[in-house]
Amino acid sequence: MMCKMIGLRHLDIRLGAVKEIPSQMGQLKGIQKLSNYIVGKQSGTRIAELRELSYIGGSVVIQGLQNVIDAKDASEVNLVGKPLLDELQLEWNCDSDVEQNGANIVLNDLQPHPNLKRLTIYRYGGSRFPDWFGVPSILNMVSLRLWDCNNVSAFPPLGQLPSLKHLFIVGLRGIERMGSEFYGTESEPSFVSLKALSFHYMPKWKEWLCLKGQDGEFPRLKELHLEGCPKLRGDLPTHLPFMERLVIESCQQLVARHPRAPAIRALTTGSYDISQWKELPLLL
Repeated sequence: MMCKMIGLRHLDIRLGAVKEIPSQMGQLKGIQKLSNYIVGKQSGTRIAELRELSYIGGSVVIQGLQNVIDAKDASEVNLVGKPLLDELQLEWNCDSDVEQNGANIVLNDLQPHPNLKRLTIYRYGGSRFPDWFGVPSILNMVSLRLWDCNNVSAFPPLGQLPSLKHLFIVGLRGIERMGSEFYGTESEPSFVSLKALSFHYMPKWKEWLCLKGQDGEFPRLKELHLEGCPKLRGDLPTHLPFMERLVIESCQQLVARHPRAPAIRALTTGSYDISQWKELPLLL
């Protein structure tokens, strides 16, 4: 019946009990707004029907990506050919502690158009992030959220994304070290637009290597939130001229010098030991 609704322009199924997108969805070629696209267990190849929806814009959530049987079907979606999309959420709904066969290829083939502003990746079970995680593929990315991608052990060069303002990282349980690969190249400034940075629930993360450049790693950062990183040691970034809010919770082994943050207005600490600080940040 869905294929007969050829005049449909908006479809919102967020509040329904839909388990998978009906067949022949690709015939609704004029659709402009689609809240969710759910890949069913028995019909993983239906993800390819997204290829025909060239005019979808705004925000869309693609769920059930663990049901994509043949990774080449993901390449037929042609997200890179959908310039009207502003926000995209990609979801795997199975146990991300187990590496998912083909997940790397599926995510790599779901490269969005460079116009995309906001991206969320949820419970991705691959071992690495895709090749398009960088310039120029996501040049205009403003917000990036990575949730429960447990098998990834290294970050892509996110510091080279010139428009990125909000970076929210939760439950990347395979990360043990974060260094120069996170920033990109030491010859160019990193995170030039970033205003808010959050790390939550990263139980294996032990080391955060900071660059020693003149302008620091985060020249525009206003808010830094660290929570649930019990093994993290060493120093925080030291030069944060625009920092207004610093939150550190459940980071029991973190003993660091306070950052140079003359604009700071709010400091929240839980199990974080500030006894090693020689002085509190100015103007607190």
